[in-house]
Amino acid sequence: MNGISFIFGISVYLLPNAYAGVPVLIRPLFDSALSLATVVAIFLNLVMRIGIKKKVTLTIDRAASISDQVFTLMERQGEQWAARKEVIQRMAMALTEACEQIVDGASSSGSVTLSVSFDEYNLDAEVSYTGTPLPLPEKRPGDEEILNDPSAMIRLAGFLIRGHADDVKSSASGGVAVLKIHMEH
Repeated sequence: MNGISFIFGISVYLLPNAYAGVPVLIRPLFDSALSLATVVAIFLNLVMRIGIKKKVTLTIDRAASISDQVFTLMERQGEQWAARKEVIQRMAMALTEACEQIVDGASSSGSVTLSVSFDEYNLDAEVSYTGTPLPLPEKRPGDEEILNDPSAMIRLAGFLIRGHADDVKSSASGGVAVLKIHMEH
């Protein structure tokens, strides 16, 4: 795409009359090689990439390290998707926290399925499992509460997940709980 935009840009100098019939309203774009090349590059990038949504699914192996599974998946997919590293790392931290609490701390049974999708503007993840929905408090549980109440660790995990994500929702229907995490790219 860069080569095509470069060719259009250099054509302003090589073929000065090629754009003589361009309407007056957009003529400034065609008067400069830099402006034409920039507009063509942006246009081609948008046309070639809009609507591309990629999705990957992983079933968490309860016997293996959850953080290794999640970070390996997110790093590999982040590279393939050409996603920003800091967004991938934030999502990996939120997903690791969620999956560890679902497997170890929440009342869940059966498989835990993780689906992650990416397009140019959004990184979305969905964790589904059989059990109760993960609480997502806006306020961190207090130190005493964490030390004395076993359910406070689950609330702390929900608070941390909320801190990593741009938007997060937890719901349940028919015994299946779903945690949705959204991050803008």
